[in-house]
Amino acid sequence: MKYILIAFSLILFACSEPTKDSSLIEISFNQAMWQNNISNRRAMLNDFLAKYDVQKQNRSSIKKLLGEPDGYYLYDEFPAYRLKEKGDCVVAFPINRKTGKVKRALIEPENCLIQGN
Repeated sequence: MKYILIAFSLILFACSEPTKDSSLIEISFNQAMWQNNISNRRAMLNDFLAKYDVQKQNRSSIKKLLGEPDGYYLYDEFPAYRLKEKGDCVVAFPINRKTGKVKRALIEPENCLIQGN
């Protein structure tokens, strides 16, 4: 009887619809949505990074794509954008001072997008 209950539970679990974690949903990058809706930014970030080679961008091109920075990372000259309504979680674009180009995109603090943080 015990094994029948376990088998039945496994079947129910396998057939149940997976729960959707909204933090895992990805949506296409949209400039207007990025600029007007902080809560959707983390869902658009991967698409943005796939569409735009950030290392070919400079500060003004990042600002043209993403709008005025609303976050902070080390220096005001490094554009940074909040990824959460509350707390410190930004995507930052440090600039190479010699070339004026973005070095890379980075998330600060590193683990801020992990669920629960």
